[in-house]
Amino acid sequence: MNYNWLFVTVGALGLLVVVLQTWTNYHRLKYDVVGVALKYVDLFFKDSRTERLAAARAVLAVLDAQDEKHRKPASENKDIEPVLDIIEDLGFLVYGNQISDEVVHNYFYHWIRMYLEPLEENLRVLHATDKAEYKYTLRLFDRLRFIEAKEMGWGFFRQCNFKKLKDEYGEAELRNDLREEIKDCETVPNHRNL
Repeated sequence: MNYNWLFVTVGALGLLVVVLQTWTNYHRLKYDVVGVALKYVDLFFKDSRTERLAAARAVLAVLDAQDEKHRKPASENKDIEPVLDIIEDLGFLVYGNQISDEVVHNYFYHWIRMYLEPLEENLRVLHATDKAEYKYTLRLFDRLRFIEAKEMGWGFFRQCNFKKLKDEYGEAELRNDLREEIKDCETVPNHRNL
């Protein structure tokens, strides 16, 4: 009797099991919420309080600037860069498939929006002149706004009304959130609550 077909079938099934297990492990590691996201939660909320304080003050100064002539220099304040660097890292991780955009939206959208919305126009100009500068920051912001619009029922098939989102989150609310951020960063953290 010829049992070659049996060995081929068992071998193919074994190969299929190995491929499925590898694929499952890859996706489990790719979206490792505990490993990657919580590292950035610690970095952003615990380790970067002084940087967030300086950046929030600088972004508030951008909002307080009366016209574009004064806004542009205010938006180029070096105090904003450490927070933009963290957001850029998050964008790199999302576009490198190391963390899902839904996880970043869940943990960071409020703060990313608070810091980027007043700077968006100048960041787009900067990115147009130097493609390497904050390559993932604005792409991440657009992607997170799409998720937000979709959750609010305003986005459909990648068509997203960002203006409606911006109107929903007005400048007064943005100023209030930045003032709250400043107040939160000025207070000494209670390490038992972190």
